[in-house]
Amino acid sequence: MKTRVVLLVSLFLLVSISMAFATPVQQTIPYTKKTTLAFPKDYTLKFSLCDDPVAGICSYWEEEKIVSMTGSKIKTNLGDTVPFTGVDFSQQYYVQVEKKKKDGTYKMVGARDMLGVVPYAMWSLTGGSGGSGGVTSVTAGTGLLQNATTGDVTLSVDTAILSGVGDITGVTAGTGLTGGGTTGDVTLNVDTAAIQARVSGTCPAGQAIRAIDAAGAVTCQAAGGGGTGYFTVSSVQFMPTDQATTWQYISASEFRTILAPTDRITTLAVAAYLPQGATITEIAATLYDFDTGRGSRLSLFRYSGVYPALAKDELAFVETGVAEAGASDAESVFVKTATLNHTVDLAGTGPAVLPSYILEWTPTNVHGLATFGIISARITYTLP
Repeated sequence: MKTRVVLLVSLFLLVSISMAFATPVQQTIPYTKKTTLAFPKDYTLKFSLCDDPVAGICSYWEEEKIVSMTGSKIKTNLGDTVPFTGVDFSQQYYVQVEKKKKDGTYKMVGARDMLGVVPYAMWSLTGGSGGSGGVTSVTAGTGLLQNATTGDVTLSVDTAILSGVGDITGVTAGTGLTGGGTTGDVTLNVDTAAIQARVSGTCPAGQAIRAIDAAGAVTCQAAGGGGTGYFTVSSVQFMPTDQATTWQYISASEFRTILAPTDRITTLAVAAYLPQGATITEIAATLYDFDTGRGSRLSLFRYSGVYPALAKDELAFVETGVAEAGASDAESVFVKTATLNHTVDLAGTGPAVLPSYILEWTPTNVHGLATFGIISARITYTLP
């Protein structure tokens, strides 16, 4: 990045051909340069005028002096130690700064800086001769504007030139960023609404990350795929009686909100529920039947709607019947299974509609439960 010499120039020259200046022009040039030198500290510095920004000749003028630095910038007046006697300011110069080392040699401080418009105005003030006397003409140099060529002439700074090509005038936040501005110090930040935040969550052993939210938190699942789950409902949870069918709900929805309060039903919570999105693959039941004239049926239903307009969908069932019943000396305990492929959907169609999954055990005869009934039921499902 090119280092700019900050020259604070306020030139207002009212020149009259018949007028001579009684007060001599101050032959010094304010100079400021930003450096990486340590501070606070005093340095012996040598300032030179060169005719090229990199090479060229640097013997047109030079002075050596001690400069006290209280910040990162060198601030001094060029020419206050060695006058600019004989220097031809009609040409462009570049300021070279060198720091004196302990062994007496010099080392450059940064790159050369272009000398601004003040020296050229000083040269014009003397009529181009380097001496003193009345002004015979005024020509606006680089960075200056003039309003006339005869009579009273006003010079003003050309702000379009001094603004500098490539200077930053504004910072706009692009895609994935917020902040920016057109004045002062501006800041850019990552837009977390558009860019995924750094992952901050972890999963325990045997589990893998399934999803990551915008804040970097994670959702875990069993490693190696969705996995298989199941749970068992015992006969105690069905609480069969000799009065009617018994039901057990196996989803987290509140079953009583969709059934009439007077319905005869037992609803004991189980240790686990069917999770949303799981796929039910099998129901199995262990049933006993000692009566050749009776049997029972275990069904899996999905209920939805609001009482009395209920939708009852039987998904699968297992049962024993008269033909399967055994005598007292024959087989009387049966393990029945039924396969299916049903995806659990607990989403309702309104705030008062909460679907529920129900296991229903139905005897073929409400009497004689001592001779037939249910021992346990198991639901097997896979996770997505």
